[in-house]
Amino acid sequence: MNITIVSTTSRKGSKTLELSVFIQDLFRRKGLDVQILDLQHLPEDFFTSVLYRSPKSDSFQGIQELVTATDKFLFIIPEYNCSFPGVLKSFVDALDFPKSFRGKKGGMIGLSDGTQGATVAMSHFSDILNYLGVTLVPSRPRLINIGQHFYDGTMHQEIYTQHIERTLDELIAL
Repeated sequence: MNITIVSTTSRKGSKTLELSVFIQDLFRRKGLDVQILDLQHLPEDFFTSVLYRSPKSDSFQGIQELVTATDKFLFIIPEYNCSFPGVLKSFVDALDFPKSFRGKKGGMIGLSDGTQGATVAMSHFSDILNYLGVTLVPSRPRLINIGQHFYDGTMHQEIYTQHIERTLDELIAL
């Protein structure tokens, strides 16, 4: 089983990446070694050559190979303007269709500094994943007011950790 956590923003210093690392450690405690795909590290020519494939760019090949080899994805989705980050949609659009996602499994965890917990963002993105042929786990934790409950790489809200653990268990079992 090959699982990839996708940190779905390109914002430097984001809680999304910090939470992804925390979740990677939860997977390790379950005996699974998972990788993080951090959208901060997309190639410099992503929006000029990679995304529109003109001219064809080799800089994205390693990322494409990682996605193709992944069986299960866990998307960590922050709320940006009541949806998900635009770089996430661009990332999905740049991947080979349909082989990148069709028939694979996935899960989502939403986070926000506000009270929505990326609910609408996850709804928007689940529509895209459904179209791509990804089977999603039912649990989709919404981590509201994340800055108050998760800092210094530690979750200070036990119920959030329980919801995350349930999502991981569902993804592993799927």
